[in-house]
Amino acid sequence: MKFDIQLSEVNKMEFDSVRDKMDRVVKTKANNEECHGRSVYRDKKNKLYYKVFNKDFVRRQNFIDALKVGFYDRLSPALVGIIYDGDDIMGYVTTAGEIADFKRAKKEMTKILVEVIKETNFFYFDFVEANIIVLEDGQMSLVDLESVLSINKLQLKGDKIIYPDPIGPKVNDQQADIIRGILKERSKSTARS
Repeated sequence: MKFDIQLSEVNKMEFDSVRDKMDRVVKTKANNEECHGRSVYRDKKNKLYYKVFNKDFVRRQNFIDALKVGFYDRLSPALVGIIYDGDDIMGYVTTAGEIADFKRAKKEMTKILVEVIKETNFFYFDFVEANIIVLEDGQMSLVDLESVLSINKLQLKGDKIIYPDPIGPKVNDQQADIIRGILKERSKSTARS
C-alpha cells in the first residue's frame, strides 16, 4: 500500500499527537538558527504514523532527495505514504511496528544499509535502537526517515569525516568505513583527472 495524501486532508483527521515540535529552532555551532520543526501523529485505528515537516525544516530536502534516488526502497518497508502540500513534499506516513532487537537489527540491517549507501550515495545517520522497527510481517524497517544525508555533502580530512550538519550525525563504524572508502576513491579519481 503506497499512497499520497494532501496536508489539508491530514489536518482534518483526528489523531493522537505523539510529538509536536513544529516550531522547533536549533542554534548551530556558528550561532545561527535553523528550523528543526516537525510533528508526529498516530492513527491508532489504521496503525499509521504521520510525520509532518515544517516547510523550512533543515532536513526536509534530505528526505526528498533520498526518496528520489530510492534510498528507502529496501530499508524502509514501513514507508507507505507521502504527504504533500500542493506539489511540495511535506512529510510521510509509516505503518506501526515494534522496536526491533537492536543486536539482531544491526546485524541484518547493516548489510542492506551498506549496499544502499553504495547504490544511492546517501547514508542514514541516526542508526539507533529507537529508529528500527519490526513490522507485523517480520520485516525490519528504518523510521525517522529524514535522518539521511548525501555523501556528496561530506568531506574527508585525513581519516576524519567532516559533516555540514551542526547537530552532528551519528554514524556507526561500518557506515563510516564505507563512507571513508567512497570519499577516498573520489579523492583519488579527482587527483588523477
